[in-house]
Amino acid sequence: MSNTVVSVLGSPQPAFPFEIMEKILIDVDDIPQTLRECALVNSFFRVVAQKRIFSTVELVHYDQHSPHSPHNQSKFLDVINSAPHLALRVRSLLIRYVQTSGMERAAFNEVNEPSDNVISSILPLLTNVRSISLIADPFHSWGTLCPNVRSALISSFHSSSITHLQLDKIYGIPLFTILAGCKSLEGLSLFCAVADATWGFPPSNFELLHQQKPCLKYLEVKQVPSFDSFVLHLLDPYTSPVNVLHLQSLAIQARPGEGDTGIPRLIDASHRTLKHLALHQGNRYYRIPISAPTPLTHIPHLQRLDVSFILMKPLDPPSRSWLSNLLETIPPTSELKELNLTIQIIQCLSESGEAVSESDLRGWMSWADFAFDPASKQINGLDLIQFIIPRIEKDMAQKLSLVFEEDKQLEPLRRKGVLRVNLASI
Repeated sequence: MSNTVVSVLGSPQPAFPFEIMEKILIDVDDIPQTLRECALVNSFFRVVAQKRIFSTVELVHYDQHSPHSPHNQSKFLDVINSAPHLALRVRSLLIRYVQTSGMERAAFNEVNEPSDNVISSILPLLTNVRSISLIADPFHSWGTLCPNVRSALISSFHSSSITHLQLDKIYGIPLFTILAGCKSLEGLSLFCAVADATWGFPPSNFELLHQQKPCLKYLEVKQVPSFDSFVLHLLDPYTSPVNVLHLQSLAIQARPGEGDTGIPRLIDASHRTLKHLALHQGNRYYRIPISAPTPLTHIPHLQRLDVSFILMKPLDPPSRSWLSNLLETIPPTSELKELNLTIQIIQCLSESGEAVSESDLRGWMSWADFAFDPASKQINGLDLIQFIIPRIEKDMAQKLSLVFEEDKQLEPLRRKGVLRVNLASI
C-alpha cells in the first residue's frame, strides 16, 4: 500500500492513506448529492468524486411530442466541452429512447431534432467509454432514428475502447455489419421480442474466415427472432464478425418454439470454456411442447447454472421432467458450485384462481429426489442452491420453505446452509 496520506480539510490531523479515502468515496457512489458535496472539499476529493459521478451517464431521448426538453443533456454537453477531461471519466453510457405520446409504433417517428442534435454532439466526445447500452421503450426501429445519431452511434460502437454492447428492443439494426467494425468487444447482450425483426444477415464472405475477430467472453441473447438461424450465422466463420468459441458466460432465452437446434449448437461451440450458463425454460402458456433439455455432460468447467421457469397453475409435469433430466446430465466431475432456480407462476385462466398449495409444490418438487440427494456427486460439491421467487409470490416462498423443512432428505443441505429460498423483484 502506498504511504501517501490525505489531510482532510487542510488539517494535519487526522491523516488517512490515499487508498482508504478513495474507498470511502467509492462506498457512497450511490448517493449523488454526497458525491457532489465531496467534490467541493479539496482537489483529492474532487478527483475521486468526479470519477464516480461521471463513470455512468444516461442520455434520454424523448419523442417529438414529449414536454421534456433535452435540458440535462445540453447541460452535460456544456460541461464536457468546458472540461474535456470529465468526458474521459465516462466508462458506461446508457442511451434510452422513450415514447411518451402513446402513438402506435407504426406511426411513431423517433426524430426529435433538439434531442438528436445534442446526443449526436455528445457521442464523439466520449472516447473512453467501455460499455454502451442502447435501450428503447417500447420497441423502436433503427431505420427511423435520426441519421446523425445512427452515424454517431456506429462510430462509438467501433471505438477501440468499447468492450460491451447492449441492444435492447431496437429492431431492424444491421447487427452483423455493426459487429464487423468492433475491435475490442468482449460482451454482447441482445433483446428483441419483435416478431418481424431482422438482424441484416450478411452474405458469405471468404475474407471473414482469415480476419482477426473480437473474441467474446460474455453473450446474452433473449427472444431474438429466428433464433436458430441467428445462431447458425453467428457460428459460421464466413458470416460472423465475432468469435464465440471461447465464451465464459452464456445466457439464453429463446422465443417459444425456437432454440431446439440453436441452443445445443451455441453451448457446444464454447463448452470447453463455459463457466456460467443461464437458461430460460419454456412453458405451456403458448401451448408449445417443452423440448428436451440440452445435456450439460460435456461442459467440464461449469461453475454456475441459472435456470428460470414460467410455470402454469396447475404446475407443469413437463417442466418437472425437464429440470430433472437437465440436472441428471451434470457430470460427477463437475466444478459446479452454484445453482439458481428462478420460478414464476402464471395462473391459468381456466382454473378456479386458487393459490398454489403445499401439495402442488410437493408434487412438482418430486424431481428433487434425485437432484438434491446429498449423496449425489453432481450436487454434493455445491456451495449454494437458491430458489428465487418473485416478491409478489411471498406466500408461495413460505410454502416452499415449509416443504423443504419437512423433507428429511434435504436436512444435510440445510445444515450446511446450501439450500435457500429468496424473494426478488423479477
